[in-house]
Amino acid sequence: MAQAVGGLLEIPDSQRLLAGLSALFGGASQYAITGSTAIGLHRIHCGLQPHRSPADLDLVVSAEGWANLQEVDEATASTLGFHAIGTQRSGMTYRSSVEAAKTIAIDLIVAGKSPAGGGLENADSNHEGLNLVGTDVLLNNLALRKLASSPQSQKIELDTAALLEVSQHQQRGGSSSGGS
Repeated sequence: MAQAVGGLLEIPDSQRLLAGLSALFGGASQYAITGSTAIGLHRIHCGLQPHRSPADLDLVVSAEGWANLQEVDEATASTLGFHAIGTQRSGMTYRSSVEAAKTIAIDLIVAGKSPAGGGLENADSNHEGLNLVGTDVLLNNLALRKLASSPQSQKIELDTAALLEVSQHQQRGGSSSGGS
């Protein structure tokens, strides 16, 4: 699954990215991938093609993981390839160690602090130890964004259609990847 993450985000050292996230948050169980990256990974798990390239990496982080992150000094984070952006590290970037690789923006959502912060408590960990927010929670998040009249409605429609295709594939007996 790390290879799928690297392919979606177009970074060659996805193992380093995922190991770094685990180090920053105090373990892989302290965060789950959400947003368009999670949708793409659910699609790959079902044998479907990703619907689009994600613009960033969205993570839902537990309160404990958030507290762990706040204790990490900038020098340590930097050696792992991460740099804080925003106040209190509401987001960060990851720079691949591979020369000429792109920088990935990472948005952090503390679990339970916003409508988009759901899904960590029953994230699907059936992905080689990688936690993905389940398809039903992702669909709920998209519905909430649509109701909020987001200017990104075309992306919301595309993401919704991509998730519905995953659900249909699962109902027909394809690989299960993400109930709640």
